[in-house]
Amino acid sequence: MTRVLALDVGGTNVRFAIATVEPHSVALGEHAHGAGRDFKTFEDALLAKRDWFTAHAVERISIAVAGPVSHGVCKMTNLGWTIDAAAIARAVGLPTRVLNDFEGIALGVRYVPADQRVTLLEGVPDPVAPVAILGAGTGLGQALLLHTEEGDQVLPTEGGHATLAPSDDEDSRFIAFMRKKLSGGHVSVVRALSGSGLAAIVEWMEADGIGAPGDALRAAMKAGDPAAAIGIAGTKGTDPVARSAVDRFVRFYGAEAGNLALKTIARGGVYVAGGIAPKMIGRIQEGFARAFLDKGRMRPLLESIPVHVIMDGDVGLRGAAAAS
Repeated sequence: MTRVLALDVGGTNVRFAIATVEPHSVALGEHAHGAGRDFKTFEDALLAKRDWFTAHAVERISIAVAGPVSHGVCKMTNLGWTIDAAAIARAVGLPTRVLNDFEGIALGVRYVPADQRVTLLEGVPDPVAPVAILGAGTGLGQALLLHTEEGDQVLPTEGGHATLAPSDDEDSRFIAFMRKKLSGGHVSVVRALSGSGLAAIVEWMEADGIGAPGDALRAAMKAGDPAAAIGIAGTKGTDPVARSAVDRFVRFYGAEAGNLALKTIARGGVYVAGGIAPKMIGRIQEGFARAFLDKGRMRPLLESIPVHVIMDGDVGLRGAAAAS
């Protein structure tokens, strides 16, 4: 048994948990959190919790970070932090690992409680086949999990920056709108599948003449997080434009999950993570699987692949702890 301080570092918040790790299990204990903007460096944020985590006699630190990691170092864009495993180990005197956040999510999948998964397609899982993970939030993460003789291996990707493909004429018009908005630039999948992408879909719908947000939704979008306002209104059905935008978002999501499953033959399953899907799970259950399966002659293959939505907000912490 090993006691680990697990961290999930996003562009906004830092989440901490005390984890107990055994060969085939990860149990999370006490949690803590902090706002990244309150600290000049990551070390400042970590040392602010030093009395708390040392009281729990942790033996190791494992940090999942929203950003590319190379040789134990991540340079974060949003917060301007450099998170360096070797420097942290010297500062606190504990072995430290730094990994990408989606590597953490991928490693955490097997430790998610059954009641924290929503199954969209049962499929026929192959326990030794690749597992694909994707998740929309601030961005769009994608990763592949391989089961090897040496243990689980994660292949991180930047698949969210691949080119967005249309499924119908309206999708094509949305992509043309985004290309114009980007001054002719590349329209990647993340331009649709992210919080800002959901807001962009509503913006396009109004510009295209499909419909405009109602007064209540427009006010909510201006008052706070536009994507959250759209998601709430669309999921509850209180605004028809938001409802239509959420449904298109879900279709984009299902289609991209199907693309990832085909490219990796993910017979081990596809897991949908990230902060957005759990908040619109009702709409996800309505349309995601239909878009996932809409691959012509490849439909029978996709019907054999299990698809689950991860409802557990701690999956990244579980994976960080397991990676330690």
